[in-house]
Amino acid sequence: MSYVIKPTMTCILWKVLEEKLDLQVGGRLNVDVGWIDLVARNPTGEYIGLMVEAIWEKGILGNLKKELRFLDQILKYMTSGYFDYFYICIPKGGDKREEKIRSLERILNSEETRRRYLSHLLNNPDDYYSFRMYGDYLSNCGILAIDEKWIKINREKENIDFPDLEKRQPKRLRRSHQVNMPDINKARIAFDVWNYYTKIENVLPIRKGVLPNLEGKEPRRIDIMVFKGETRANEILRNQEKFDLIGIEVKSNLNNVKLILKQMNLYRNSGGLTRLYMAVPSKLEEDALSLFEDTPDVGLITVDKKIVRTIREAKRLEMKYDAILYEKAGFQEKLGYRTSVSRRILEIGWGGDAEKYESIYSYQDKNH
Repeated sequence: MSYVIKPTMTCILWKVLEEKLDLQVGGRLNVDVGWIDLVARNPTGEYIGLMVEAIWEKGILGNLKKELRFLDQILKYMTSGYFDYFYICIPKGGDKREEKIRSLERILNSEETRRRYLSHLLNNPDDYYSFRMYGDYLSNCGILAIDEKWIKINREKENIDFPDLEKRQPKRLRRSHQVNMPDINKARIAFDVWNYYTKIENVLPIRKGVLPNLEGKEPRRIDIMVFKGETRANEILRNQEKFDLIGIEVKSNLNNVKLILKQMNLYRNSGGLTRLYMAVPSKLEEDALSLFEDTPDVGLITVDKKIVRTIREAKRLEMKYDAILYEKAGFQEKLGYRTSVSRRILEIGWGGDAEKYESIYSYQDKNH
């Protein structure tokens, strides 16, 4: 699912930019026209905007409405006055990726943009004006391709430089503002915790992992999931004394105590984890410990200046499921009634299609 792929891609790119290219990086930053995924500042003081998108998984290319929304957001960022250069960042590898990258290059071409889109915007004056006035900016957009293998670059000692990432070089934009890059926010905490786990042997962290929702709605998503010793949820389910599936929720503040306690309780009782932690800035350590004084099975992680510390170990939870039987009713908008229910089996953590749904109870029944 794209909501698992994009956040993890964003962290991989952040890791490469910060650790391999020695750039100052911030995530999820407000630039007036929206929240940009990443901003990098190079030693000469130039600001580089990076929009990460799992365009293949979201089916953007070939869908006119999605393409228009996609390009409109790129234009807003590029004309915001906050960046010297701008990139769209996409996954690397897989079937026909080079062909798809060429397709992306075509829709970022000014002439192609005018030919393909302007006639469809005649009934929307604002968008028509925007594309007509600023469509040339799309030719200034660079393209970076991110390889998921780089999640382990610390161990493999790979030497990565911009030529390894770049599929198309950007052209300079006109910058008139300076991006506010705070030392710490939720994105920074989440990255530092995720990055900490990339450096541990036999451990694989992902962002926005999928968990069961016992209230029967869409699957829940927790900020970080860590696979320890095994990356398949069904194997962790069967061997919980040996492997772990760890959930970590990230908070930059503790303002809404009631909501935080409810959220953590839902994760704790989801049946999809063997351990649960909350990660906060180190200045909130005492407040967080007090908050979970009556919930000793929730662990605590603190972050300060990229240093990640486990303050309190999480106690073991019982993992009950390896997948989610996800049912979603179709809906005929024009006719106004629900159609047949579509059923998917989603693997816990990754959110991709699983072959079967299994619980610890069915496994025990079959083996006793």
